Amino acid sequence: MTNDSANHGFMVEWRLIGNVLLELGKENTLTELEREPLPDDLEVIRQLINEHQDFMDGLSARQPEIDSVCKPMRPKSTAPSSRRTSRIGGRVPG
Repeated sequence: MTNDSANHGFMVEWRLIGNVLLELGKENTLTELEREPLPDDLEVIRQLINEHQDFMDGLSARQPEIDSVCKPMRPKSTAPSSRRTSRIGGRVPG
C-alpha cells in the first residue's frame, strides 16, 4: 500500500469516526430529552414521533459506515496454511 492510499484510507476512516461521534452526540441529546415529561398537545407528540423516526432512519442508513469503523480490520495472513495433511495424502477435513 502506498503512502497516498494509506493516507486516503486514514482520512476516510477519520471522517467516518467524526460522523459517528456526531450521531452519538445526537443520541445523547435525545437521552436527555427523554427525561422531560411528554407534552399534552397531540400535534407536538406527533412531531416528536416524526423527528424520532427520521433519526432512526438516518442511523439505519448509516449502519454500514458505522460497522466499517467499529469492526477491527483483520490483517491478511501471509503464513502458509497450518492445516495438516492426513496420512493418506489428502487434507484433514475441517
